[in-house]
Amino acid sequence: ESAHSRRTAMLAHTQLTAACLALATALTLAPCAGFTHVHAPTRVRVSAASSWSGSAVSMMADQSPRNPLARFVARFTGGGNSVETATAPAPAPAPEVPAAESTSAVAVVEPPVEEAEEEVEPPPPAPEPLFLAADAMHEEFVVKPLYDKLEEAAKERTDLGAELLWRRARCHYEMATQARSPAEQKALAQKGLQLAKQALAADPENGYAHKWVGILLGRVASFLPPNLKMANAFIIRERLDEAVARLPEDASVHLALGEWCAKVASLNLVERFFSSVVFGEPPSTTFDEALVHYRRAWELRPSRYLADKGAEVASRAESVSEQEVSEWKQRRIDTPPGPRDMVGATLREMSVI
Repeated sequence: ESAHSRRTAMLAHTQLTAACLALATALTLAPCAGFTHVHAPTRVRVSAASSWSGSAVSMMADQSPRNPLARFVARFTGGGNSVETATAPAPAPAPEVPAAESTSAVAVVEPPVEEAEEEVEPPPPAPEPLFLAADAMHEEFVVKPLYDKLEEAAKERTDLGAELLWRRARCHYEMATQARSPAEQKALAQKGLQLAKQALAADPENGYAHKWVGILLGRVASFLPPNLKMANAFIIRERLDEAVARLPEDASVHLALGEWCAKVASLNLVERFFSSVVFGEPPSTTFDEALVHYRRAWELRPSRYLADKGAEVASRAESVSEQEVSEWKQRRIDTPPGPRDMVGATLREMSVI
């Protein structure tokens, strides 16, 4: 029995060695023999039982006749002991992925969309020191020093455009009110009108240029014959309307419009007839319209002169109550004179006929 066990063990050892040699030879000779197609990986499993008498060699190989490994194993083992050949299960096919979701597809990366930057308005330019000083002197009605200051600046500065031109025109107007001789008044008023027109040409949207063209036209008209005065009346109203549209918070524009309306509404029958013969019809307005502008001017900047004019026009307006007439008269009593009353007094000299 001992000898039989040794023979059995030797046989198992021989068969195992043969199987290993067969496997090595098959792997070496397969490319040379033309066996280039292998369906699935080959697995060899050798197992021995606890008893040599029950030992077995198990080998799994592809059973395809084209696989050289299967033929070599069958040749050397002779089918003596238990030889298993099996094909390793092929991997399950990958599920189809839609083209849009395929991981192998090249991802198209779109460049980020840049958000449009909001347009930021540039900050307004810093106020010109010359203009700040000039406006302060104008408020105090310091006329001659302001006149000299602006004329000197006009010689040295050429970059100030319409803003300097209309301020010079304003100063010429105020100088004309202080001049003693009619010839000097006329020269200053005409020069001021020329500067105001230059300012308007340089900046047609400048409300102050419109305003001072209108006011200075009225001032120059006092030196003109009646036919030219009436022709100017239409232009004055046009310029002042343009000014008030751009400067609704400017008290002097409303005051000038009130003066224009009051003067035109005061035309007598002879003056209206003359105007109708020359121009077809005279300029048209009423005392009620004049009072509308006086009210607005009072809201913006009360003055003694304005109280006087309001009381005068209110008493002649048709749609004004007695209470409002009394209020204007009381304002005339309660409002003390001030430096700006001189400006209103000069507007009185604006002539439209």
